[in-house]
Formats: sequence, C-alpha cells, structure tokens
Amino acid sequence: MPAGYRPCSFLVVPKEFGKRRDAEWRAVTKVDESKVAVAYLQHRITLAVRAQLGDNAPALLARRLGTPWREDYFRRKLNGQIPLHLTELMDLAFELGPSIPPFRVERSTLLPRPGNG
Repeated sequence: MPAGYRPCSFLVVPKEFGKRRDAEWRAVTKVDESKVAVAYLQHRITLAVRAQLGDNAPALLARRLGTPWREDYFRRKLNGQIPLHLTELMDLAFELGPSIPPFRVERSTLLPRPGNG
C-alpha cells in the first residue's frame, strides 16, 4: 500500500471503522477501488475480531500475538489507521479460528503439505 494509506479514510465517519457494520463508505473513483476493497476487507475482519474478543481486543491481541507494548499497534490496525498485513491476517486466522469474514478457513488449508505442496 502507498505511504500514508489509511483504511479508515474511505469512511464518511472514519471513527466507525471496524465498529459499525452499517458504516457509510465514501464514493471513490475507479483508481481507488482496490484500496477501498482492501479497507473494506480490513473493516470486516476487524468487526469479526471485535465480535469475538470484545472491546479489549487490542490488548488481547497484543498478549496473544505479540507483546503487551504492541497494544497501541493493534488498536491502530483495528481502527483502520494503518493497514493490516497479510501475515497479520494469517495470525488472526490461526489464532481466532475459521470465522474471519469473508473467509471460511481451516488451518490445514492455509499451509502447504510437506514435500509437494
């Protein structure tokens, strides 16, 4: 993603990112469609994470996936201030199970089989 990319900036009310399922999205040009799609995916993942972990999700994620000093880092991800990386998406899928929308995943389908993939 480009420098300065903030997923929440595509919402009419950026503070609703990852908090309101019915948050209103700004109209964008075709050029920005892929950026909006990424933001929307992160928004939906964040909704699922918060539904599962509750209001204290950043602190719980920091304990489960990182270290306690990373709580602010996870808060910024869940608030859409910085983008979620693919490795973090996989961490969430492994940690929280197969119900991270829009994916239905099982651990066995996320990793190749030894030898021939």
